[in-house]
Amino acid sequence: MEILLSESEIADRVADVADRIAGEIEPDWIAVALLDGGLTFAADLIRALSHRGVDVRYDALRVTTYGDSTTAADEPRLLSNVTRPVKGATCLLIDEVFDSGRTLEFAYDTLIEAGAESVKAVVFAEKNTAISPRFKPEWSAWTAPDRFLVGYGMDLAGRYRGLPHIGAID
Repeated sequence: MEILLSESEIADRVADVADRIAGEIEPDWIAVALLDGGLTFAADLIRALSHRGVDVRYDALRVTTYGDSTTAADEPRLLSNVTRPVKGATCLLIDEVFDSGRTLEFAYDTLIEAGAESVKAVVFAEKNTAISPRFKPEWSAWTAPDRFLVGYGMDLAGRYRGLPHIGAID
């Protein structure tokens, strides 16, 4: 495994993206983490936003796209929906990586169908490999290479999510 970003480099990038979005979001927004992968980034980001005076409400969607494979399934599946009402709200989708684009697009559609007025997205790692660019993140912390990433929430069959750094497995 090649380490691409260290723990301190990740922290710097989270701080940078929090600085960029803090002036553009409102405290009444609902931050929606995409589980399982987006949990680590979401926790760091909402703390960083709080340090900048923006305390958003929090919820989560659990969606699976990869399962235990290294290739995306044809269609993402919703495993657990948000529990907070989103009707009329602006949601901030938070995910760890934007690669095929299908998971984020699926989450966007799920929130709009639930009545969200608007959905914006932030991802930690953005690859230039999106299949469906109909919905793209407004913010990203890092432009990632087109490699299979692990660590900081990203996994291989459930392993490596807890690594404090981001590595590539080729």
